[in-house]
Amino acid sequence: MSIHQISTTILLTNWEKGSSDAERLCADLLRIDAFENIDPQQPLGGPDGGKDILCTKDEKTFVAAVYFPREPVSITAISNKFSLDLQASLKHNRSGFIFLTNQHLTVGERTELERIAAANGKRCLIYHRERLRVMLDTPAGYGLRLRHLHIPMSNEEQTAFFAASGQNFTDELKAQTRAIESLAYRIDQFRQQGQEFFLQTVAVIASAVRNEHTDVQAMLAAAAAASFQRAVEDPREAVSAHLTPSLLRYVHRLILSSDLAYAGKFRETQVWLVDANGEPSPGPERPAWDRVPSLIRELLDQWNRDFSSLLEDNNRAITSIARFFQQLLWIHPFVDGNTRLAQAILALQARELLGLLADPILDRGTAYYIALQEADTGNLTALEDLIKSAVRDAR
Repeated sequence: MSIHQISTTILLTNWEKGSSDAERLCADLLRIDAFENIDPQQPLGGPDGGKDILCTKDEKTFVAAVYFPREPVSITAISNKFSLDLQASLKHNRSGFIFLTNQHLTVGERTELERIAAANGKRCLIYHRERLRVMLDTPAGYGLRLRHLHIPMSNEEQTAFFAASGQNFTDELKAQTRAIESLAYRIDQFRQQGQEFFLQTVAVIASAVRNEHTDVQAMLAAAAAASFQRAVEDPREAVSAHLTPSLLRYVHRLILSSDLAYAGKFRETQVWLVDANGEPSPGPERPAWDRVPSLIRELLDQWNRDFSSLLEDNNRAITSIARFFQQLLWIHPFVDGNTRLAQAILALQARELLGLLADPILDRGTAYYIALQEADTGNLTALEDLIKSAVRDAR
């Protein structure tokens, strides 16, 4: 641990700057965490009606409460303050509640606080000391750390800061260029595909009118082979080479068409996975709901970048499909239907990468759940074996 990390932790823990500076620091941290319309209520002191900061994110509105005691306090004191601030926030008719504190909180303690908020009908985000420390000790937070804690950047941090600033500009320019090129390509492809679809439709209708005998199985096999061949010749032809959050939401809407409240909508609350006895399931904690959109984008971007190379190596393709399946279930983007969504995307990926005629179906027995538990720890072997078996059955 560097001297800067130690200093950040110590200064946060032993806060000497009062509530006004704490609220200003937290408002700035929310800003670099992509919150908008940030409105500190009474940073200079005075009654604020139970709302230290108002803000929005992804069209959701929040009340934020700041709790920065001068030294470590008990979890009982933290819980009491959390409950008081939560109750005060209820009258402000906001979607969620944010609690920012300079105190250390374990995973279990954070989970219990989130449960309290959920019982009051509030989505909850908790920024505990270590999360604040991480934000301040990364390039995006170096300026805030200097301003609020007076901790200068080391030579290495200065290099990282300017590299990150330059990289952000370069990445944005590249992203815009790729978007323009992709749009032009898709427009041309839609034009060509429209012509091809028209000719195929005419041929099918003509065949039906003439009462010609048609081998449906052979037609399906030919279609699968043609789809695979197009993907090999030009990976941009494959649907699974262009996975997007919108596509995932659309597939989820089809899966949960009868549940309009949740169909196609990323979850907006924390989830706790439990076993048959109601105990927390083993494995890594599911991410906070506000991280779902960014984690999904990262997962899909990585898959799309790797797609072309996977066409040439079946074993590597299955490993990547298994990793994608595990990561999608770990992110748990929707309140319900995540396993069915992951299975549908797996089927699409396997069809296009491996040239399958039928959808591979994973047997959701004991071996399946053991394989998922092992995959959550980084061991994909058992999950890959299940996928290989499903692929063999689908050929």
